[in-house]
Amino acid sequence: MAEAGIDNKSGGVLSNVRRAAAVFAEHGGYVRAVIARNARNRSQIDDLCQNFFLTLVAKPVPEGVRNVRTYLYRAIIRDILDSARSLENYRNRNQRHHEQREVCKHEVPPEQVMIIAEERLKMLRILEAHLTGAEATAMELRFMEDYTITEAARSMGVDNRTVSRYLSTAMAKLRRLFGLSGGKL
Repeated sequence: MAEAGIDNKSGGVLSNVRRAAAVFAEHGGYVRAVIARNARNRSQIDDLCQNFFLTLVAKPVPEGVRNVRTYLYRAIIRDILDSARSLENYRNRNQRHHEQREVCKHEVPPEQVMIIAEERLKMLRILEAHLTGAEATAMELRFMEDYTITEAARSMGVDNRTVSRYLSTAMAKLRRLFGLSGGKL
């Protein structure tokens, strides 16, 4: 009686389930072999088989198909590709979400932006007053603009070792200026 309520129209869900079950009863070994041969990783085989069964329920093998295995092969490959695309899209969405959350974590509150800008300006003035132009530029690029030594060297048009020397000399001068003998700046 319950089946009659579900299967009251032609092509109903219950008849599609029966048709999919009949296909799996006859061609289940073939379906599993094709999936196993084409799956990216072995842990996906059972999931892909179940998804393919659901695909057959949603879109049964048409009545007039002459070569059922050819039809199944194409449908399986389509299912595997769709599954891979869905998984890739899911991973990309998660990655974008993660990156967005990381950006939000490190955002500076608006009221702090002006304070940070003023502190940076004061530091630049100290650097310019006590260091040579090249030393100040190297310090600014390396520690305020987060350049690597190579990037700073490229920006300044000098060798990496030259930038390292500018930084070393500048740090020594600033340590002396702030009374830090040999300590960390």
